[in-house]
Amino acid sequence: MPSDAFGPQDVVILYAQVLRDNAPVDNTLVAFDVETPNGANFSISNPTNASGIATVNFTIATPPINITQTDVFGYWSVIGTILYAGQVYSDTLTFRVDWVVKLLTVRTIDEDLSYQSSFGNGGDVGLEITLRSIAKTLRNATISIVVEDELGFTVNFSLIKDFAVQPNEKLLYIYNKAMLPKGAHIGFAKVIVSAFTALVNEGGTPFCPSIETDFFVSPINPLTIDLHDVAVVAVLPSANPLEVGHGLTLMTLVRNEGTVAESFNVSTCFDGLLLGTADVIDLPPYATMSFYYIVNSSVLTVGDHTISGSIPPVPKEADLTDNYFVDTVEVTSKVVGVIHDIAIIDIRLSSNSVFVGETLGINVTVINYGNESETFDLSIYYNSSLIETRQVVELAPLARETLVFAWNTSSVSPGFYQISADAPLPGDPTPWDNSLVDGIVEVKSRVQPPPLFPTLNILVFSIIVAMAVVAGLIFMFLILCLDRIRRRRKRPRSTYTVIAHPHI
Repeated sequence: MPSDAFGPQDVVILYAQVLRDNAPVDNTLVAFDVETPNGANFSISNPTNASGIATVNFTIATPPINITQTDVFGYWSVIGTILYAGQVYSDTLTFRVDWVVKLLTVRTIDEDLSYQSSFGNGGDVGLEITLRSIAKTLRNATISIVVEDELGFTVNFSLIKDFAVQPNEKLLYIYNKAMLPKGAHIGFAKVIVSAFTALVNEGGTPFCPSIETDFFVSPINPLTIDLHDVAVVAVLPSANPLEVGHGLTLMTLVRNEGTVAESFNVSTCFDGLLLGTADVIDLPPYATMSFYYIVNSSVLTVGDHTISGSIPPVPKEADLTDNYFVDTVEVTSKVVGVIHDIAIIDIRLSSNSVFVGETLGINVTVINYGNESETFDLSIYYNSSLIETRQVVELAPLARETLVFAWNTSSVSPGFYQISADAPLPGDPTPWDNSLVDGIVEVKSRVQPPPLFPTLNILVFSIIVAMAVVAGLIFMFLILCLDRIRRRRKRPRSTYTVIAHPHI
């Protein structure tokens, strides 16, 4: 069976199923011979279980621990072999090993996307980050961006969490900006970009080595930079291949890959026919939004059908290559056994803002696209923190159910929180639609801002002001009195002359 790619430190699990006349053969030893890209090989063996399945696993080594990248990176081959009734039977597979998500370049730019090497203190540094994924499906990455000044101090740090990286080595551009505080040291600084499977404090590990670039911090000419870019990340069918007559839902996923909120519209088509156009209003940077369309598959012919999504260019858009996405979905008349397939198709919030302590209503809708009734757990989160988990019991094929959750916000701090839902289901061929991130809510504080003089109330403050005015007037009066006394003392004394005349 085909396999997705693996990266260093990934655990590879090999399965081999042994059947005789379509019946499982148990307790039969299977030898797995693994050959690495440099021609070295090793073997592991294990017997089959009651289902006829033998399983072994090993961990891909990480360069450069006694090996080089050429020893590890490339195509690996596996031969599974058994000896049964005196005859040898075997099967083969190949898989690729490399950095599954790899950072390629980071470039410092101005608002016109031109390379710039000097940026003023107190202004922005524009960044263009390029990456790719060798996986066959979307992979989520958490991107860390650190700016260090010439003295090695971190002067700016930002995270882009759960960024869906498109598969099949498509070049992906992320536009970002970092503000340089006025306290940053003048001189050469650097930007360091890293990619992780998740937040490190939540068990995330690096996808690949970090990349970096240098620039000069200048005391003059600070820049204000805004970068615009929107993208159709994917148009995903609820099943592929799809049985004729089975329900088909398309999910169109769009994202803001710039640094400012964007408003735009997105159109979704099936075989060139417009299914609908949706408006996106003020989508925040690096946020995503999903739109769902139901297709009547009963009238479809067997074969490949085109699915697509498109966004008109926004003003001053940096990258137009991802404004259009096209793929195919295969429609088949053959029923392939039992299908386990559920999807979360909608999250609705009772309000976009609440005060701390209030309860937010969250409605989550799930649908069963498979052909078996399903029982599974559905969890909702604010950011990465669990709100509640509930069990959906025996959801019938093609049925949908809306669960109503109540989130008490008493224990959270004021701020903005993203609401998401997750419903893992073993054996689901389309696990991407078992999770949905949709909806940002603001939790506001009821506490009034502190007074200008927090230790004085208004009455005390008024009394103190009045006493200060009276004291000032008295002081001025005393000064005037002393001044008059001083002037009197300095005035010359009067002299009198007595003249005696003879009395005549």
